[in-house]
Amino acid sequence: MSFNGSGTFSLTYSWVQDAAQSIPITDSRMDAQFTDIANGLSNCITRDGQSPATANLPMGGFNHTNVGLGTSSTHYTRLDQVQKNALTWAGTAGGTADAITVTTSPTFATLYPGQEIDFISSGANTGATTINPNSIGATAVKKYGTTALSAGDIPSGALVKVKFDGTNFQLINVAVSYGTMASQSASSVNITGGSITGITDLAVADGGTGASSASGARTSLGLVIGTDVQAYNANLAAVAGLTTASNKLEYWTGSGTAALTDFTAAARSLLDDTSTSAMKTTLGITDPGLVLISAGSASDDATFDITSGMDGTYEEYVIKGINIVPATTSQQLMMRTSTDGGSSFDAGGSDYSWAYVMRDTAGTDNSNQDSADTYIELAASMLAGTGEGGMFEIRIAHPAATSLYKLITWNGVFASSTGTRVVIGGARRLATADIDAVRFLMSSGNIESGEFKLYGVKKS
Repeated sequence: MSFNGSGTFSLTYSWVQDAAQSIPITDSRMDAQFTDIANGLSNCITRDGQSPATANLPMGGFNHTNVGLGTSSTHYTRLDQVQKNALTWAGTAGGTADAITVTTSPTFATLYPGQEIDFISSGANTGATTINPNSIGATAVKKYGTTALSAGDIPSGALVKVKFDGTNFQLINVAVSYGTMASQSASSVNITGGSITGITDLAVADGGTGASSASGARTSLGLVIGTDVQAYNANLAAVAGLTTASNKLEYWTGSGTAALTDFTAAARSLLDDTSTSAMKTTLGITDPGLVLISAGSASDDATFDITSGMDGTYEEYVIKGINIVPATTSQQLMMRTSTDGGSSFDAGGSDYSWAYVMRDTAGTDNSNQDSADTYIELAASMLAGTGEGGMFEIRIAHPAATSLYKLITWNGVFASSTGTRVVIGGARRLATADIDAVRFLMSSGNIESGEFKLYGVKKS
């Protein structure tokens, strides 16, 4: 019966069963038994290699162990030969730098497409190069398909890999020449010589400019001169070279040169005005030579006092009364002075002497005066009511002096029962004490409305 096809060997006869059945052992049955045994042994693989396998041998998940090194193309390849790259490794090359010879172990006698050889070069090639493996014959080495090697494509002492394409060896690891180049770290190099040519433009996303010209690079980077960025300008460069600071303003000192000067808050408050009138207000000047000191309004007040700003700063002061209206009609506008900052106002019977003349639109002249009075009368018969009122300008000379009688002059215009009246007058404070405050009041009733402004007259 021999093997049953599943690897199990069964004898043709069982002598035990034959004896139990009283079957005699005959020569024919013995011959058949031993013939089956012989056939079974002939179907086994012998240890000394006398008989080859006649079919595929399933290993059942087991290995052939302790096998010898593969030395022929029909041998097993042992795993360590693959791990050591022994099948393609040729060690250090012989021959010359341009006519290289190599020997592999195991050797091979024929080149096949896709076959690789690895070796250490013994010199830098100087041009076209060949490799002769295992003395098969010299075969040209190319790069990038059909291009012959250039000098230095194989550096001296380099690990070289070539692959046979059916006609030539292809150099897989072509050396790249960067001129004089030194590696600075594992991730960067420093090129100090040579040039890089013939490469595809490096995209902006990869750190390049996406262009091969300066103008193209500026377009790719959004830096077109005159569109995206300002072209170089000497004036702009001069301004950029200044060291800025607070309250400073640049100005030109010449063509393409600039400097800084002070630009204070006070100066800025003047420059932001949109008219000369606004500038005068900012500077406190409403008329040539006058400096506004203070301003205030009366609103149904018994008196209006100016108690500050009248000192020795100016030799002459001007008080303007604008639209002064009495609460009660036909009243006199009066004035008193103070020597104690307005704590009290002089009202003695011989403190003041005054006089004025008036002329109205009816052609009537009028005048009034007093050589010793408790007040200075500025105007008489002023009308009350909407649209009425008067305007006056009063001048006081040397109010801070203590050795002079104080002289006061005024002029004005106001509405009266006989029409519009014009008044011109003068007065004298009958003492040499200083004047540092003034009070305005009506002969009866309050000051309904009006504005009073104090100015200093600039010294010449």
